[in-house]
Amino acid sequence: QFFTLLTPEQRQRIHLVSDRGILQIRLAFEAEQAVGFSIFQIDTSESDWCKRPGWGFIREFYIRPPFRKRGFGHALARDTEQSLRRMGARQMYLTSGKGISFWKSCGWKLTGEVCTNQLNILEK
Repeated sequence: QFFTLLTPEQRQRIHLVSDRGILQIRLAFEAEQAVGFSIFQIDTSESDWCKRPGWGFIREFYIRPPFRKRGFGHALARDTEQSLRRMGARQMYLTSGKGISFWKSCGWKLTGEVCTNQLNILEK
C-alpha cells in the first residue's frame, strides 16, 4: 500500500539494496491499520546512495495523512533513530523538502546544504 507511492525505479532500487541487507524498513501500525513507514541505512560503499560513509541515513519516511499530527511520526522517527544508533551510527542525516518543520520538531538541524535532488539536508 505505501510502496505504491514510490516510482517503479525507487521500488526496484529499494528491493535490490534491501535484498543485500543494506536497508532496514520499519512499519508503524495502530491496532491492525498501517500508519506509516521509514526506510533507513548506514551509508556504505555497497549502497546505491552513500553520501556520508558510516552515517545513518533516513532514506524514506511517510505517515498517512489521517494519522499526521497525532504523534505517530515522532514515535516512528524516534524508533528509526534508535535503530540507527544500535546499528552503529553516531551521526545521522536525511533529506527533506516540505517536512522540514516536522524534522526540526524532532531535534534535527538544517545544514544549509542542498542535495542533488534539490532537497535540504538535515543532521542529528
